[in-house]
Amino acid sequence: MKFDHTEKMMMDEKYRHLTEDELYSYHAQALDAVGQARADAHLKLCLRCGRDLDILKQERARPENRQVTASDIAMVRRLRQEQASELQRAKAGNEVPIKDLFTGYLGQLVDSWQSYFRQKQKQDGWQWESKDGRMRAYVVSGEDAGLTIHFTSDDVRLEGTSFNVHLGSINRMITLQLVSDSEVYAKVDITRYQLPINLAAIKIEPFS
Repeated sequence: MKFDHTEKMMMDEKYRHLTEDELYSYHAQALDAVGQARADAHLKLCLRCGRDLDILKQERARPENRQVTASDIAMVRRLRQEQASELQRAKAGNEVPIKDLFTGYLGQLVDSWQSYFRQKQKQDGWQWESKDGRMRAYVVSGEDAGLTIHFTSDDVRLEGTSFNVHLGSINRMITLQLVSDSEVYAKVDITRYQLPINLAAIKIEPFS
């Protein structure tokens, strides 16, 4: 039986290798019905085109070759918003109230003062810095053999924070004041007549 011209063309098309564009379109399911049917029939017979299609699928699956869609962008934005919200919640949960933070500073300060003056009776030389580096204090001897205790911090949220200093006959409330855009400061002057024999006997408490 002889094939007519149309049948011969269809057979020729069936055995003609798929072009690269056709393989891309086939993989993307962008062929029309006739093209899809021809590609299906050809791939059942042709190992070479089947191999090329597999290579194409692997290549297209690589992250750098994947096309970014609007859906991808929306998903990334949503994930970033969720991560930002989680970070804010964690930060809010871990942030220490400023009053509690300052109370902790004073505890560290007193421990340092007592440790220093239990070993040394000289008035000058003591200095302290909080564990997070945000608050500092130091002593300077005065001309009348008294001393001045200086308190400073770069945490301006402490502006207006008051505390009581007890040392010898001194029982004085002082307040941290803003002295620059990035510093609060206070000091307490103690004369030699007000100094106790035991300089380690200090007590500093936040004013409530």
